[in-house]
Amino acid sequence: MSRPHTVWQRKNSPWWYTTVNGKQERLAKDREEALTAMHALLAHGKKPEHVKGRPTFRKVADDFLESSRETNSQSAVDSHTRYLDSFCEFVKAKRAPDLRGEDVTKWLRTKPTWGPSTRSLAIQAVKAALNYAVKEGVLSVHPLIKVKQGAIGRRERILTPEERAIIRKRASGTFVDFLFALEQTGARPFSEIGRLEARMINWQDGTAELPEHKNSRHGKRRILYFTPEMMTLLRRLAAEHPDGLLFRNRFGNAWDRMAWQKWSKLFAAEGVKGVTAYALRHSYATDAIARGVPLPMLAELMGTSVKMLLANYSHVCQKKDALKEAAMRAVT
Repeated sequence: MSRPHTVWQRKNSPWWYTTVNGKQERLAKDREEALTAMHALLAHGKKPEHVKGRPTFRKVADDFLESSRETNSQSAVDSHTRYLDSFCEFVKAKRAPDLRGEDVTKWLRTKPTWGPSTRSLAIQAVKAALNYAVKEGVLSVHPLIKVKQGAIGRRERILTPEERAIIRKRASGTFVDFLFALEQTGARPFSEIGRLEARMINWQDGTAELPEHKNSRHGKRRILYFTPEMMTLLRRLAAEHPDGLLFRNRFGNAWDRMAWQKWSKLFAAEGVKGVTAYALRHSYATDAIARGVPLPMLAELMGTSVKMLLANYSHVCQKKDALKEAAMRAVT
């Protein structure tokens, strides 16, 4: 009886080998990858191409980012790029199959200012790049498959009526219009309201269909629905800016997180701390749920799913008055 095929290493060599028909075949430096190559060699008479070239993680990351630019929003691409560049700088020219969990652990230790959510997003980006490489056949195995991503903290911040009054009083200039639009629509601040143009608006229906949005790659439509007060504002802005962006900062540029942070600091000086642009979206969702807006309708209004709505945007537990009223309705 012939001996079963297996893989083995030579002394003082990082390479794994096997013997087929009396001939020694060099396979790979990673045992799991070597096993895959051995089975391919036995089944098809040749090793898979990706075993012959062991890409660096930098190469894997670059290929993933190129694909990400074709399918993801610019904000997602920027996020992926930031984390992947940081990891590449840490691991340098290390080959992707040689990565180990300790590489991630040591990398994150060099980022003491990163909180749990940031760390989770960073690990997610690294694993996404490796998942892409496996899917494309560049890697046979995922070297970090067992690394836990951790949880992304929920944005729990919603604004009280008193805080909103302070913010409205402090706001000035073009920021007033941007703030009003966020309160009226609950739309994504920078990728939706921040990119809205007059050409997108259906003036008869009081809606706007966005040609590019977070879920456009899935073939979903994103329609914004406007109140009469919002339509009045949009008509004024369209008269001022018939072409290009409707909502612009005082420099004529699109609103972004950097511009928002300046206002956030001013609000903090007034005692209202931690006000992000998404706080308006979260407050919109929470208020709507408390007022009895059906979840499927609210999900459509906000361009998300009911599952995501409940997981990320519902903070009804902070609406004590609404909960007290619901408690009374439950028994009467």
